[in-house]
Amino acid sequence: MTKNHYKSRKSIKYNLFFTFVYLMLIFPEFRNIFYMRMGRFWRYLLFWFPPLSTLHIWTPSARIGGGLYIGHGWGTVINAYRIGRNCVIGQNCTIGSRNLKEPVLEDNVKVWAHAVVLGDIVVEENSNIGAGAVVVKNVPKSSVVVPAKSSIIRMNGEKVNILL
Repeated sequence: MTKNHYKSRKSIKYNLFFTFVYLMLIFPEFRNIFYMRMGRFWRYLLFWFPPLSTLHIWTPSARIGGGLYIGHGWGTVINAYRIGRNCVIGQNCTIGSRNLKEPVLEDNVKVWAHAVVLGDIVVEENSNIGAGAVVVKNVPKSSVVVPAKSSIIRMNGEKVNILL
């Protein structure tokens, strides 16, 4: 994946106006980020280019670095204290507060599908949060976080512990 996903599109290298219209038509996640950054000034576009209703961004735009890419924003809630540059957030992720304290995502952090990042923690730069992981403690720089292995705990009415 390139550093700037939207600029990497082959068909949008020519005209700024057509690039903007293309992104607004094709990428509903881009619309949500655009409206969040522009505030109320651009709200008249909502009729023609409605935002994705299942993507909720509650982080103030001044605290979100450039290059944020949200892939398939369905079921995604973003309520971070700060998000660094060139971050990637997958579908159905929750980045939110715990005890009224929000997480910080530093530069080049990737949060993949169905991951949950909660509380007063810092996910340091160049880290990856794997699909389905639940993070409630600080993540060191250049780390990869994955969920625990799945296991069978009950089979045929009996308690077992079989790792899958």
